[in-house]
Amino acid sequence: MARVLLDLNNPLFQETWFSLDRPEILAVIATLRKIRQLEWEQLYRDPRLRWEAILSGSGPRGQRIYSLRIAQRMRAVAYRDGHFLRILSLHADHDSAYS
Repeated sequence: MARVLLDLNNPLFQETWFSLDRPEILAVIATLRKIRQLEWEQLYRDPRLRWEAILSGSGPRGQRIYSLRIAQRMRAVAYRDGHFLRILSLHADHDSAYS
């Protein structure tokens, strides 16, 4: 099985990430480093990441999107595209990740 590759190029993700305070930025980086070390099945099952399908939306080409814990009080919205995890956005409010 292949390791997860990251795509962090979405402007909405970058806008939020670049506005975070230093401790939050470091927490996001730590999680992203962890994700890069995982294979896809490990990502799906990791209890700290809490990978969850978002049924109320879809990705740019209709893909299923997911929410995962990216920091203590922050979730990311992302989708799988081959070996890439394409992160769309960050959300400090858990509920906003689902709307």
